Amino acid sequence: MHHLVAVQGDQFSFTAIQGEALGRPGRIEVLVEVKSGKPVLVKIAGQAVIAFQTTLIL
Repeated sequence: MHHLVAVQGDQFSFTAIQGEALGRPGRIEVLVEVKSGKPVLVKIAGQAVIAFQTTLIL
């Protein structure tokens, strides 16, 4: 981890904000579960509209 967030326990959360400069403000809630100092699960919640859709082949 990059130590941008102080992690105490096995999870942390934050609110991410974007799009305000474009006049399209958006907000999402992010929850990160941590084990042995590394993220193991990320949950993202919020409202959204589909702006585009694509398929990735890995």
